[in-house]
Amino acid sequence: ERLPSNLLVVLASLSEFKYCCRPVGSHAVVFRFLLRIVINFAPEMEKLEVPQCLCDHLRWHPRLLPSVLSVERRANSKAVQYKLLSSLGDFVARLEPPSRIQCYFG
Repeated sequence: ERLPSNLLVVLASLSEFKYCCRPVGSHAVVFRFLLRIVINFAPEMEKLEVPQCLCDHLRWHPRLLPSVLSVERRANSKAVQYKLLSSLGDFVARLEPPSRIQCYFG
């Protein structure tokens, strides 16, 4: 499919959710949107910075890990799942201080 012309604008407007202090449930719309991108526009996923967006959400809201993993699990291809997990692995490897890992995994 061809990318909608306003998709980057919508993604940019959703970036404000990275910094908001609303309950985790308010991010559901963002994750449904990201999931649709992963499913419908997988070849453009990196260009649209979806893996980076997911990691940014985790950086600000560790409790969103189940939502991030849900996007990965619902991806249509193993290659897309691998790319998302690889990005998450890089994110976890760079956490400073390393003790922050406990915030994500209990």
